[in-house]
Amino acid sequence: MNTEKQQSPVRAGQLCISLAGRDRGKTYMVTGQDEGMKFVFLSDGCSRKVNNPKKKRLKHVKMISGVESSELENRIMQGKKVYDHEIARIIHLFMADKALLPHKEG
Repeated sequence: MNTEKQQSPVRAGQLCISLAGRDRGKTYMVTGQDEGMKFVFLSDGCSRKVNNPKKKRLKHVKMISGVESSELENRIMQGKKVYDHEIARIIHLFMADKALLPHKEG
């Protein structure tokens, strides 16, 4: 009997949340996947830049369904440049939309 959880396919430009490690609870964008489909490469545009993504086991992240950037996905798949500030902006907008960011007063 297979006890592994089935996840939807991983796509570049999709947001996910880390489930394990020091970065547990942190939101990232998928910028790539290894050939064996066991690891994903993650960037947040701040501490993990596009040129130095975090390599994390697929089982240690939770994909956020329905939240991806098709424009960035296309650029990543075509090998075109994706900028850190674009990834950070998308994550920030998602967090603000979900009321996960503290609101500034004044």
